[in-house]
Amino acid sequence: MLRGRNQQGYTLLELMLVITLLSIIMTAVFKFMLQGSAMWWQGQRQIDVQENLSIALDKISRELRNCDKLLFVNSTAGFQPDLDSQILCFYFDYKTVSYYVDDKKQLCRTFGSGLPVSSHVKELKLEYFNSDGPIAPGTQAHAVDRVEITLVGSGEGTPDLVLTTSVAIRTFDN
Repeated sequence: MLRGRNQQGYTLLELMLVITLLSIIMTAVFKFMLQGSAMWWQGQRQIDVQENLSIALDKISRELRNCDKLLFVNSTAGFQPDLDSQILCFYFDYKTVSYYVDDKKQLCRTFGSGLPVSSHVKELKLEYFNSDGPIAPGTQAHAVDRVEITLVGSGEGTPDLVLTTSVAIRTFDN
């Protein structure tokens, strides 16, 4: 950079170099900011799914622990028709309560009407147990002393989240 005594300022080449370097730096900074923002939003969606599943599992567990009688849906005389049941049904406060997942990925509870309990739920899995272990098809509902409930959920762009709890059935009105 040779300048004469009376010349002040920067040359066009120096300005172009500074603008190019600043553009590269700003692009890198912006890329990291976007990536960080995307990761934050994904984390928020995962937290939302986890909170929804946790609240739903807590509600189901609390009601099931205090249920009056366990029911098997689509069965005759209270027998377990199959092992792939995805509807939990029981008597609670002398009314029939059912939990199921609808086509909008909402966990619904029918207690007169089917109101959503939780969103982001893909699947409700139920396993029934007695003192000998998992029950077989044909077992009567009053023989069940424990229900394992699994909720599978996911949000947009998040991996599946699985929450499971085991609920001991306290009382039965046979």
